[in-house]
Amino acid sequence: MRATTAATARGIPVLYAPGAGTTPVAEGAFALILAAAKRLGELGEVVRAGRWAARYDVETFDLHGAVLGVIGLGSIGREVARLGRAFGMRTVAADPFARAEAGVVLMELDDVVGCADVISLHCALTDSTRALVDRRLLERFKRGAILVNVARGAIVESDDILLEALESGRLSAVGLDVFAAEPPDPAHPLLAHPRVVCTPHAVGLTAHWNARVFEALVEGIGAVLDGGTPEHVVNPEVLAPTAARP
Repeated sequence: MRATTAATARGIPVLYAPGAGTTPVAEGAFALILAAAKRLGELGEVVRAGRWAARYDVETFDLHGAVLGVIGLGSIGREVARLGRAFGMRTVAADPFARAEAGVVLMELDDVVGCADVISLHCALTDSTRALVDRRLLERFKRGAILVNVARGAIVESDDILLEALESGRLSAVGLDVFAAEPPDPAHPLLAHPRVVCTPHAVGLTAHWNARVFEALVEGIGAVLDGGTPEHVVNPEVLAPTAARP
């Protein structure tokens, strides 16, 4: 925000590219959901350790018929809900600003986490969502639920409460692309837990995403240079109508 304020003071437009990351982040969230539900990390270790018979000891989970809880029903949350329906999941969601969405049942947050088998976080980080997932809320989760976070790490109070929830059985698995501190402490026992799937804030960093961002920004820059107003600009007040530049 300080950078935007400084740019505005100097008459510099600040452009952005909304929606470019929707599909890759939603797909990344679902990749973590699948990896957690199917226990891919543990089963991979079974193969590499030569413990073939141990495959019967790793209990996996079917998504078909399960309840998907989406916290934050913006563009990414809606895409995750759509993917969930394709897997035969019933979707419920909590978002105080969301409108009714086909195939999604809007509920209060406590009701969503109380009935969902998989909870996927997609809310923005604000004063009201910081540490939204705390010990109190985790106690309301359906026992054995899977939690996935590809939004912002600080939406979860701490890595410690996730570890406690895994060890108590409140959570059966966790998928994380984001952490409160990035990079996280590699020595934290959460990262070594066999039912944690994690990635380095990278699920949205695809080649297609990069290309779409650059294309959108180039189009916006072109509009500014032509004396117009680009579609996606944070501070349009700096673009008073002027004659087109040569």
